[in-house]
Amino acid sequence: MDIRNVYTLDIRNAYIQVLAIIKTNNMYKIKKTILFVLLSFIVGFTSAQTKVAHINSSELISAMPEMKTAKEEYDKLQDSLESEIYGLIITHNELKSKSSNSKKLEKIEKLISEKKAEAQKTLEESYTKLTKPIQDKALSAIKKVGRENGFSFVIDSSNEYAFLLSDGESTDIIELVKKELGINN
Repeated sequence: MDIRNVYTLDIRNAYIQVLAIIKTNNMYKIKKTILFVLLSFIVGFTSAQTKVAHINSSELISAMPEMKTAKEEYDKLQDSLESEIYGLIITHNELKSKSSNSKKLEKIEKLISEKKAEAQKTLEESYTKLTKPIQDKALSAIKKVGRENGFSFVIDSSNEYAFLLSDGESTDIIELVKKELGINN
């Protein structure tokens, strides 16, 4: 008999026992049966053959050649926006040292503030536009490698808290995904 069928029968039997005990209204037996059901569920879940893998997606994306190109394009845009704002700051400082025309100074200060906000928004949109296709490509490769190698779960270990417990039962698939993407170390 398949382990899943045994597991299903255990759950059904436990459910029937819970219903029977509820009818008799014996709290001790209810607690005992609920504990049995929970333990059956845990044993059933852990006895199934689940393969778990992990990957540091940040490391993978950083290794992708497309990311280098995207970073260069992003840096050029950032430099361009910074030089525009820097020019306004120089103009502001020159006016400040030459005259005390507060209206002009306020106008330039407001313009600098607006340009900074606009630049921040432009940079965020640009980053998303540049990196989204790269992230999608990486995710697609991770899923493909995970499926091809029979993994039930692939956990992203780039987050500090991704692994609350790791007992060595997880496989690092970064090299497999790099190979899938054609990335040479």
